[in-house]
Amino acid sequence: MQSFAHLLKCNPKAELARRNLLDFTLYGFKQFDPTWFHKAYYDVLTKFAHGEIKKLAVFMPPQHGKSEGSTRRLPAYVLGKDPDKRLAIISYSATKARKFNREIQRIIDSDTYRDVFPNTQLNQRNVATMSGQFLRNAEECEIMGSSGGFKTVGVGGPLTGEAVDMLILDDVYKNAEDAWSETIREGITDWYDTVAQTRLHNYSQELMVFTRWHHDDLGKRCTPENGWVVIKFPAIQNREPDDIDPREVGEPLWPERHSLDRLLEIQEKKPGIFSALYQQEPTPAGGSMWREKWFNVIPDEEIPKLTAVGTDWDLAYTDNDKNSASAYVTSGTAWGNVYITDLGFEWLEFPRLIEWMKSKTRPHYIEGKASGKSAKQTLNGAGISAIEVPKTSDKITATNLVTHVAESGRLFVAKSIILKLLHDDRQGILRFPLGEHDDLNDALVQALARHEQPEFFVI
Repeated sequence: MQSFAHLLKCNPKAELARRNLLDFTLYGFKQFDPTWFHKAYYDVLTKFAHGEIKKLAVFMPPQHGKSEGSTRRLPAYVLGKDPDKRLAIISYSATKARKFNREIQRIIDSDTYRDVFPNTQLNQRNVATMSGQFLRNAEECEIMGSSGGFKTVGVGGPLTGEAVDMLILDDVYKNAEDAWSETIREGITDWYDTVAQTRLHNYSQELMVFTRWHHDDLGKRCTPENGWVVIKFPAIQNREPDDIDPREVGEPLWPERHSLDRLLEIQEKKPGIFSALYQQEPTPAGGSMWREKWFNVIPDEEIPKLTAVGTDWDLAYTDNDKNSASAYVTSGTAWGNVYITDLGFEWLEFPRLIEWMKSKTRPHYIEGKASGKSAKQTLNGAGISAIEVPKTSDKITATNLVTHVAESGRLFVAKSIILKLLHDDRQGILRFPLGEHDDLNDALVQALARHEQPEFFVI
């Protein structure tokens, strides 16, 4: 029988694949066509795989191939080099984690993998709990004849058992709505501190690879002061060139797939989201979430003919001005812009509230909470068009997902109501989320969401 060393000598590509992650990926993934930044990324991942980096954070835009290196190829490569390593791979859901599990299994089962690492093998049949058998299932796989393997877990799930030698976190936030939810962020942070961190030891390694959505996400902890090596690839270069990223300012990261024109178009439409999602620079949410300079003031008589005209409501049933008010925003669209033509708020009990609503522009758009359902039924019964809008996410999240309309210069407000919208002592939106009341803000957010319905916010 030919020796393993002899086989490698006859196959120099397999020998190269044992030495670094990029050649390993190229050997088993023939369709992979790496650009300069993929090579830089894989070089850093190789150093991590070889133990030269203990804590590594890589932040890059979506659809740039981050998971292929970090969460599919890296675990297989590490276990090929050391089948006694114990890995835990975390993603935003158990479903996503199980998908990574299947993909890693397929890599380890492949003929090309056996060319490179013939001594790292999985059980040839699925085993969930059988005593004395090496596990192979959707959550955990053990390497045959060794003490290592990998677990795949959705964030928030159990991570019990033996210690973890390498913790890989890939996109622990599903989308903008999750990342902007304080409740979800706190839940993920608590899980990381009380579950994931408790499985680590002095020599454990950590890898975080994800898109930064929010300034207070887990990426906030990844600083050199905390012992992290941080690699950031902005979609459009916005800093001086360095050894890892030699681009000049203004150059796109992967123009063959994401051209500069396309990136600039996204930036123009959604500057805040672009900064976080593509540039990995989320903006802090402290203080006001709106800026006065974003709002275009237009004389009332110059407002153009509008389409999609309607009135969005945030309702309350009380005449006590210490509680929430009922607020409305009337708006329409023209040439891709949104125009606010009327707005107001009152503290009214139900009968007077309905009469007030009847005097405003229809159709009426009303959130489907208890009070809203009653108002909708009453208006419809009077022959007035009222449409129920499903309840949205929390106020902070919902607001963050529509501020880009104003920030990009596409929001126009009638001159007669601009001061009330921005600076009213009780409801002015420039005070949100720190102001006394936020009813007018909620009505505005619903109006913008109705007109825009971006992919990040679903009504």
